[in-house]
Amino acid sequence: MHIAIIGAGPVGLWTAIQIKKRSPDAQVTLFERYEEYKRHHVVSIQRSSLFFGASPHHDEHDQRLFHEMLGYTRNQLRSRPMNRLFVPTSAIESSLKKCALALGCAIVVRHIASLDDICDLYPDVEQIVIANGAHSTLRKQLLGEDDVHSESLQYVVEMKTYVSEEVADSMETGMVARRIASRLKTMTFEYRGRPKAGRVGITLRFFVDKEGFDALGEASFKQPHIGINGLPEELAQDVRVYWTMHGLDEGMLETLSFSKLQLSVYHATRFADSYRGKPCFLVGDAAMGVPYFRALNSGWVMGSRLAHLIGMGAGSEKTVRRYNAYGKVHQSAEFALAKQKNGLLNRYADLRKLYRRLKVGGKQQREMVL
Repeated sequence: MHIAIIGAGPVGLWTAIQIKKRSPDAQVTLFERYEEYKRHHVVSIQRSSLFFGASPHHDEHDQRLFHEMLGYTRNQLRSRPMNRLFVPTSAIESSLKKCALALGCAIVVRHIASLDDICDLYPDVEQIVIANGAHSTLRKQLLGEDDVHSESLQYVVEMKTYVSEEVADSMETGMVARRIASRLKTMTFEYRGRPKAGRVGITLRFFVDKEGFDALGEASFKQPHIGINGLPEELAQDVRVYWTMHGLDEGMLETLSFSKLQLSVYHATRFADSYRGKPCFLVGDAAMGVPYFRALNSGWVMGSRLAHLIGMGAGSEKTVRRYNAYGKVHQSAEFALAKQKNGLLNRYADLRKLYRRLKVGGKQQREMVL
């Protein structure tokens, strides 16, 4: 059985690993457009996504993967719950890639522009897994123009930078410290990565309105806006306040990287279908998108479930039908969780605005008395 996976990012690689563990004799080939992984940001890994639906089989490759990627062995994570870990996507991709190659998966650097490329150039491929991201043209080719349903939730500008371990240790820890958060006009959350090569990655998420979001212009993860010049004034002011109150070097302000992120929920109209007689399955962002650090975790759970269904050895039609049924259940659960979190976030934002108004009002009253 030859399975092609289009996209060798964290979800594509995880799915390949799960397929090889469930079906060791399967030939798994991943096709990746880029020689080097392009995305470099921090994500949250939840313990449940590592085990829910995943293959129970484990060996030295598995133990090495967990330790390199998370700093814990598989047995340690199994025996005790862990808090969320914030890990750079580049570190995740590197660890998964090593494991996939060790298990016998092949990685081909080639741009697959259409499903016909696979069908024509690799006629022995029996099943296709599409894991090439939210804007997948292969998904549209498989499902047609009406391939996605979506709903916007929040508008975010994300700032990324690196500081030395010494500087990170001197900064206030946790989410943006209450003392600093009270001075920022924008609702902001801070995430810190694990130290690596003497540096610590810091990510700030500024929740802005649509006007501020649009004012930033084009700024993607792959082509970010560099420096605070050109930022909307309120956002630039918040960055300066954060930087100053942490006592950081102002010379770094022009090296900061900013990208736009529209937090939304979306899902493919179907999660599997057939193309030229070959079953095709969607995983990761090609299948659905959920915010608040759930996207990668959700993608891994779907990849594990797909590997399980493929390993059952049922016919193509039955596997497609079962995966579509599972996808609907999974999507409903993820959307409900995302909207619940979004509601809590909106209530927090409202309370924050009320606090600021009361604070300003109290200050004005004191000035009148004086």
